[in-house]
Amino acid sequence: MILTVAACHAYICPVLVGQSTAAKARHASAVAQGGAQGDEKFVLPGIEKLGFINKNVKKLADRFSENEKGFGLLTYSKDDRTAQASHILLSFEDYPDDGELDGMTMGKALKQKILDGELSFELVAEKFSACASAEKGGDLGTFKRGDMVDEFDKAVFKVDEAVPIGSLQGPIRTVFGHHLIKVVSRSDP
Repeated sequence: MILTVAACHAYICPVLVGQSTAAKARHASAVAQGGAQGDEKFVLPGIEKLGFINKNVKKLADRFSENEKGFGLLTYSKDDRTAQASHILLSFEDYPDDGELDGMTMGKALKQKILDGELSFELVAEKFSACASAEKGGDLGTFKRGDMVDEFDKAVFKVDEAVPIGSLQGPIRTVFGHHLIKVVSRSDP
């Protein structure tokens, strides 16, 4: 499991105990949209009473170098790039892997409808996304590298000539479900 502010907050925050995966995803998205800055990137918002966790996360971040692998947020700690993206989250709760219609299948079908011009990205986000950003057509605003879960982060920040800015990516599987992602802008590496 990759350690990110959004993921930690969604699973540690006492407000979310017993909440559905979709509620956790919406909460994580809202936290990520707020975007942590500098050392605050290593402080898990909403759990001030558990200060020892914040201190230990910061200590671990200080110990790892930019080149070390395997700890998500820590490998990005010196990467200050930002991006603006929109997404459609097909949650496991709504589209379980063992269900009649899973998130990957639904994601591929919706992606094709968008690419064929039958549906707009924004309309699909409003009607199908389990994220709070659905109300804004899936717009997540601007966020820093490391603010999102690892698979999402990699898709957004990967510089690939074959996938230009504005292209529809996915479905991408994360701990929250399957995402269709549209990167609106990205700062240079």
